[in-house]
Amino acid sequence: MLPKGPYDPHKYEPEILKWWLKSKFYKPEYDPKSNRLLSLEELKKDKTPTYCIIIPPPNAYGRPHMGNVSAFAYEDLFLRFYRQLGYRVYGQPGKDHAGIQGEIVVLREHFRPQGKSKQNMTREEFYKETYRYFQTQIPLIREVEKRIGLSADFDRDTFTLDPDIVKLVLETFIKLWEDGLVYKGVRIVNWCPSCKTALADVDTEKKERKGRFYYIKYPLLNTDQKVITIKVNQQTIQEFIEKGEITLYNLDSTLDNGDIVVLEVESNHKQRVASVLIDRQGKALRLINTNDFSNFITVATTRPETMLGDTAVVVNPKDKRYKHSIGRKVLLPLVWREIPIIADGRVDMELGTGALKLTPAHAPEDYEIMLTWNKENPKEQVDYINVIDKDGSIVGPTGQFFGLNVEEAREKVVEELKKLNLIEKIETKSQIIRVCERCKTPIEPLMSSQWFIKIDALRKPAIEVVRKGKIKIYPKNMTKKYFHWMENLRDWPISRSLWWGYRFPVWYKGKPEEFVDENGKIVTKIGDTVVRDIHEAVKKGLAVVSLKKPEGDGWIQDDNVFDTWFSSGQWPFVTLMKWDLFDKFYPTDLMETGYDILEWWVSRMIMLGLYRTGKIPFKEVYLHGLILAEDGQKMSKSKGNVVYPDEVINEYGADALRLFYFTGAKAGAGMPLERSKLEGNRRFLNKLWNIAKFVLMNIEDVYNEIPTWSEKDVQLKDEDKKMLKEVKTMAQKRIEAFKNYTFGSFIIDLRTSVWNTFADWYIESVKPRLYNKEGSQDKDPESRKAAQYTLYNVLRTYLILLHPFIPFITDRIWQEMPKRKGDHKSLMFVKD
Repeated sequence: MLPKGPYDPHKYEPEILKWWLKSKFYKPEYDPKSNRLLSLEELKKDKTPTYCIIIPPPNAYGRPHMGNVSAFAYEDLFLRFYRQLGYRVYGQPGKDHAGIQGEIVVLREHFRPQGKSKQNMTREEFYKETYRYFQTQIPLIREVEKRIGLSADFDRDTFTLDPDIVKLVLETFIKLWEDGLVYKGVRIVNWCPSCKTALADVDTEKKERKGRFYYIKYPLLNTDQKVITIKVNQQTIQEFIEKGEITLYNLDSTLDNGDIVVLEVESNHKQRVASVLIDRQGKALRLINTNDFSNFITVATTRPETMLGDTAVVVNPKDKRYKHSIGRKVLLPLVWREIPIIADGRVDMELGTGALKLTPAHAPEDYEIMLTWNKENPKEQVDYINVIDKDGSIVGPTGQFFGLNVEEAREKVVEELKKLNLIEKIETKSQIIRVCERCKTPIEPLMSSQWFIKIDALRKPAIEVVRKGKIKIYPKNMTKKYFHWMENLRDWPISRSLWWGYRFPVWYKGKPEEFVDENGKIVTKIGDTVVRDIHEAVKKGLAVVSLKKPEGDGWIQDDNVFDTWFSSGQWPFVTLMKWDLFDKFYPTDLMETGYDILEWWVSRMIMLGLYRTGKIPFKEVYLHGLILAEDGQKMSKSKGNVVYPDEVINEYGADALRLFYFTGAKAGAGMPLERSKLEGNRRFLNKLWNIAKFVLMNIEDVYNEIPTWSEKDVQLKDEDKKMLKEVKTMAQKRIEAFKNYTFGSFIIDLRTSVWNTFADWYIESVKPRLYNKEGSQDKDPESRKAAQYTLYNVLRTYLILLHPFIPFITDRIWQEMPKRKGDHKSLMFVKD
């Protein structure tokens, strides 16, 4: 019999968990029929249908948050459901090294308190100590996984930087290299000045802030107006600046009044001063002012300092205001270069002035416009000029602005434009910027030499398998989101400037160096040799792509590590390969994760899984909703609104928290934490406990024989039949609910059925049939027997149906239930 008093999750949940773990129920080798563990060879030969979920690995550096734990609950829901159906089930747990965030956290939490930093230790020392630190954190996270009831094979818990995993991940890179699908090239990247590394688009997030819009007038050149550059010495430039004019006698005799002369003194950053020819006879020149031009084209920008790297002005070809300007040129103020006016349909005619300054090196949208224009206009190509370095300083051909930081350059640029009367107006407006998803620092787009994967060959098969239904995504509306992401995906930058992670298996004969030259171009050197790209370096014997260091002295390994999504994108197959279970469980059955990483992670797993194995990595994807703070905002330490799962479990119990996830979270959406619902769940669990005590008390006299009864052994009344029919219907609904991923509405219906129909209606209605006393005219042994039969079978079925949702209390009650022949001691393996 169940103990007296209310249900106490703090007493019973740890007891049940200890029993599950000790019995090894979670392992795929566990055989419920023989109650033993199969050998690995027996497991491989076993013909039982399989079901496998690769558990998304939480970050291994700290306490899991409510979102992590919700994922564990959803994944366990399916693991337990399929065990009950008789499948051989495998849940593969793991922990993630977390790349950028992992390095940030370990530096802050572990090294800084010791007075250590990357500057006073070697890379090898940093890696080894960080690895040891993570190993101390992993067991703490594993305990939370166990506490919520995740029935994964913890004996095979795997770290993403496990040596076996590292080898498999690097082999994928080698294969990509050999297949010509990976390259190191100069492309625009999202650069985080704080983390000091390149980031993929998905490692950034958008943030709204108040900013200034500067409306800058670019002088529009006449069609017959020429711009001539003359190299002079520093003294001549200085004289020109001080006097405001200068007389030169070696000017091109073809110059006409109004032609532009740019005086350039050669230096690392090319000081340039523009002047207008105003006296052809005397060759007198003076500084440009607004009055020298009758027409301008005005652009609006939030970043005037980047105009130093402009290479064109772009307008929409449908914009009537600029129809006759396309093909003409403007004079770029301050650095005094001729740049063309080009057309692109992506320019928003309603934004700003409808004219866009094109800075391909420092705006991803501009970079894409440059690529499109150059492809469609091979004879009129525009280029990039990088004017911001990775340390945030101004570089390239930027004259007086060279060496300033971005903020200083912005103030100086605006000041100089005002002197020239080229600022039309300044407005304060809301703007959307991109920030680092980890440290929230504003992103600095810039050109850099990074490792990239050619995405076209990988994304096309990944789109097809979803389009053909080989992989199904739930909720179904997320499929459209997947296609949009995949169809617009650019080449994937996979290198990160970190010490923590998978280091590139690339070796250089000499120290590799990257810098911005005086023309704003990215230059790469290996030793003393300038190379165009990695392929030229390999061809010249200056680089080798190999898992092993080449023989001989002087070889230096690439400093970069892989983007975390590159390694975790291989997680389904590398984990199974490590444990020699690939042939048994791949493709896996379900990828269950948050809807916010459909693009980040799910797409990468599909692409890399198909590429490396030729098979889909999983058959279905379920994207659960996110758990928000009680105020409805995303949980954040900086906001102080984070609630940790162990706090909730300690107050309400694991089953109550699980029930909260299942009954409240809508797939693909967010849900705030509501303690009133947790309290309601606790009341339901206590109600179930009391129901079970009532049933067990009233079948005590037939405890041993009742499991053998069938319907033909009893005389059921209408109310019995109705109750049995309802619970049978609920059992049928459960199959459909799991098949269609509508288990949220199902568990709400099931809970209502248990509480309202079974407890409040049926139990109350049969009490007279159970309590009639000896000698009472209502005494009817057959009626009591039918009620006992119904009570037992209905409770039994409810426990089976409820178990995947609330496994602790159901298995505790099951221990006291009369068992049918063949019933397993745990509900984990009992099918109705």
